[in-house]
Amino acid sequence: MKFRKVLLLFMIVAFGLIVEGINVTRNVLNDESFEGFRGIQIDGFPFSRGARFRGPSYDFTESQTTDPAAITAIEISNEYGDVTVRRTLDPKAQVSIGLRKEVFTRRSESAESISDKVKLAVNREGALLKIGTTRDPGAEYRVKTHIEIETPTPLDTRITNRHGKIVVEGAKAVNVSGEFDDMRVVDVTGECIAKNRHGALEVISATLGCRVEVEYGDAHVEKLLAPSKVDVTHGNLSAIDLASLTANLKFSDLQARKIAGALTTSGEHSDLRIDDVKGDVVLNNQGDIDIQNVAGRINIDNQRGHVKLLKAAAGVLIKNTFEEVSVSDVAGLLEVTNEHGGIHAHGFLKGAKLETDSEDVKAADFSGPLNITVKRGDVRVKPVRSVLSPIDIQVDIGDVTLALPNSINALIDASVERGSVEGDVGALKSSEQGKRLLKATIGAGGPLLKLRSRLGDISVSGEDDLDTDEADLPDAPEIDQRFRPRPGADPLPAAPLPEIPEAPKMPKLPKAQKPADPAAPAPPPAPTPQDR
Repeated sequence: MKFRKVLLLFMIVAFGLIVEGINVTRNVLNDESFEGFRGIQIDGFPFSRGARFRGPSYDFTESQTTDPAAITAIEISNEYGDVTVRRTLDPKAQVSIGLRKEVFTRRSESAESISDKVKLAVNREGALLKIGTTRDPGAEYRVKTHIEIETPTPLDTRITNRHGKIVVEGAKAVNVSGEFDDMRVVDVTGECIAKNRHGALEVISATLGCRVEVEYGDAHVEKLLAPSKVDVTHGNLSAIDLASLTANLKFSDLQARKIAGALTTSGEHSDLRIDDVKGDVVLNNQGDIDIQNVAGRINIDNQRGHVKLLKAAAGVLIKNTFEEVSVSDVAGLLEVTNEHGGIHAHGFLKGAKLETDSEDVKAADFSGPLNITVKRGDVRVKPVRSVLSPIDIQVDIGDVTLALPNSINALIDASVERGSVEGDVGALKSSEQGKRLLKATIGAGGPLLKLRSRLGDISVSGEDDLDTDEADLPDAPEIDQRFRPRPGADPLPAAPLPEIPEAPKMPKLPKAQKPADPAAPAPPPAPTPQDR
């Protein structure tokens, strides 16, 4: 009996200790009154550093003004709070610096004493104005420090911030680095460098272009008026109205529209959707590619994804694996090599060289010389009405179908090793014909049409005997809904935007009907800082 009483007493004491431990832990996590635990670092779910900034909070403010004379640069360092730098409308105004302290505590009577531990720190070193706070890096303040600065003229702006948003509007040179929240940079007239981790990054209107790096967040760049470079890892990139762009993507998709110069990308596990590029395009990628309306040359090296191309004004070179290549309306020479995927080419004007080791090849409504090499797959070819260039088709295993108008003038040389050859088109006069061989003249004779298949049949027939569907059209890039215009006044422009030259007109294809151009959405106006 005595043992049971001792056990019951032990259980009561243990329960009381557990309850008291929970209360102490709650005080440690939700207040700053338990000094003995200040050195403890808890960073991980569910006790992350962000969890410290929850519950009731109290605001305290400080402000300073500084004479802008001879100040050319500002440098801001902050942690756990937002940083905002804006240009004012009054060129004669002072440099205004405001600090809003957000103190998180359940004890209202202790909020002011906690706030007093963190003050605004402003130091001037020649032409440089340094701004920060007196936060002790080793202390576990439950205080967010939001810094807001207004300048009468654009300044060189350097910002380092963690666990808070960064907004810069109307600056000269910009070098900003952030972590664990979003960043927005607008209207930069000088050099631009923006880096962010674990948050989205938005750069709009940079006269000299911008160098952008984002990890674990999306990036949006718009109206960059000089060549720009963007690296995105584990996030998506949207690019609109740029001078030129070099993008390095890792596990990141790209949506790009209105590139006035060259576009170069290197992508790992990235889907690309591109529209309206005036310069050359070089894509080294792993993933799907949808591209249209390109005025320059195109060079694509892609793996494990489809390639869809519509309207190219110059030469096109495509190397692809494991998915179909679909190409339509190419004004220059077309060269496609595809491994483990088919090829569908429609409406090319200066000839093509098409090669695949498997799957089918379809070519229609084209002019210029055509060379097709297939290891395993069928080939269907239907040129435009007047064939003025030679055609050479080599198939190892598969059938060949060539559809020609009755009025054509050409020479036919078709043969198979195992299979049959049939010819029934126009005024065909055979000089040598058998089950596996056909050499003939059509009309008055003309370019040589050479057809070979080792294991398969060859058929030369009229154009009405072969129906060819048009190539698949690419998907146009979409506008990220987060970057649509928001209510409020637009930020001050950094500089007037130069006019971007129009793309050279595409030559008309010699066919009765052309595929309608897909409608591209209009580019959005520059977003404003509200509602971020």
